[in-house]
Amino acid sequence: MSFYYTGEHTITIGDKNTWTDWHLIPSSRPLVVPAQPKFTFTDIPGMNGSLDTTESLLNYVTYKNREGSWEFFVENDKEETWAELLSIISMDTAGQRLKVVLNDDPNWYYMGRVFVNNWASEQIASKITLNYSLEPFKYSNYSTLGDWLWDPFNFNKDYCYDWADISVTGKRILEFNWPGAAVTPTITVSGTAKGMDFTFNSGKKVHLGNGTFTSPFLSLVHGNNILVAEAWTGSFTISTRDSRL
Repeated sequence: MSFYYTGEHTITIGDKNTWTDWHLIPSSRPLVVPAQPKFTFTDIPGMNGSLDTTESLLNYVTYKNREGSWEFFVENDKEETWAELLSIISMDTAGQRLKVVLNDDPNWYYMGRVFVNNWASEQIASKITLNYSLEPFKYSNYSTLGDWLWDPFNFNKDYCYDWADISVTGKRILEFNWPGAAVTPTITVSGTAKGMDFTFNSGKKVHLGNGTFTSPFLSLVHGNNILVAEAWTGSFTISTRDSRL
């Protein structure tokens, strides 16, 4: 008996592919479980309901790691014995922090840890379960400064940014929609004699000289953003990566 499988719906974990490297056949289409928000409620005597302090430290909701598992079949007549293959997969993952890409969602990746949870050996085909604990957000393969591949680019859903060497003479205002999670980008300033002032979303004004910086006061939020840069003359670059739930 043999499974007919052509390698669809695979997962790349680190530099290993579940089919081409390990000969694993998914029992169902691999998915990553949804991220669960971190809610904080406090019961106050004499108060109806609970006090919601979920956003008391930050102005946005944070999320827990995505934790779940994937089940695969493996044919016992492959070149490795089941014991050898179990050892190979265990060593290739070893609970390391790795990049995880679903073949069905190739333009995005997750970061986290994957490890062997269970192996059930049977006469014809065995089953192996891989557990994962991944960061709540998936990340775009492309940064705001990277070169884009236009063949897989989706003009209805994907975003292309031109945030390199933005010139400033006096004042420059950028208005844009950020589709991802809140993030603190890296800002590189160059060509200024007295530095450059930045204000994100009408928050605190931050003065930066020439160089590369990050500041908690210069953060992008999900949705509409307004960035104001002021300098006699100079340029700046915004480097970050889109992320989604």
